Amino acid sequence: MGKRRFDPFVLIGLGISITAMFVAILLHGMPLTTYADLAAFLIAIVAPFGAAFVSVPFEYVRDLPQVLRVLFTTDDVDYSELIETLVTTAEKARREGLLSLENEIQDIPDPFLRKAIQLIVDGTDPEVVKHIMINDMEQMEIRHLLHKKFFDEWGYYGPALGMAGALVGLIAALSGAEDRAAVTHGVAIAFIATLYAVFMSNAIVLPMATRLDMKNQKDILIKTLMLEGVLSIQAGDNPTLTREKLISFLPPKLKEEIIAKKEEVRGR
Repeated sequence: MGKRRFDPFVLIGLGISITAMFVAILLHGMPLTTYADLAAFLIAIVAPFGAAFVSVPFEYVRDLPQVLRVLFTTDDVDYSELIETLVTTAEKARREGLLSLENEIQDIPDPFLRKAIQLIVDGTDPEVVKHIMINDMEQMEIRHLLHKKFFDEWGYYGPALGMAGALVGLIAALSGAEDRAAVTHGVAIAFIATLYAVFMSNAIVLPMATRLDMKNQKDILIKTLMLEGVLSIQAGDNPTLTREKLISFLPPKLKEEIIAKKEEVRGR
């Protein structure tokens, strides 16, 4: 129902955060190498990643490359087109019967919608159709939330382990109290570890978790429209009623856009 494309605004947002940090460092007249420390990186970034790895079942961690691909893309869903497709299908089913949809099932690109229409063509009871498809939606949501959970946990453990990095640096500083260079290096590790952890969690990881949550909400809305449309088709509702039912699920801005587009088509 929509093409997936690369979303440049994700990189723009990350670029703004990272650039702002680097510029702030340079404005203080310090070279970037001053803030580069492998020990701090391991404690403040790698260790929280490992903690998140433990928190979420492995099969969801294994999906991380796919999740990152989803994070950096967006689905161009035309809600007006989706609704009109369902209304057109309702018109055909009302005119020719549900069995007339059988030949079109394989041409439906979305597997959720294809399954739902197959169920009603097979004569499945409406309550059973609703139960099966809602179960599919719930499983999808669980999968999405567990992917999001990985980033939530990474962001949650980051600052805490950053403090652990600070303690490691302070211990190193106190252990070498007679060596001024060792003290300076230890204190630097303490603050750099905290900086890494707080920045990584709040500028990168947690925003990604929020983005996954927004994508999940969008997918739920799309699946809800599909399910309600199919149930309306099965009930033999008037296509106009089907359209109004589906539009009622949309937020106000989308409703206005669809109504405006509809009025524009009528005016031609």
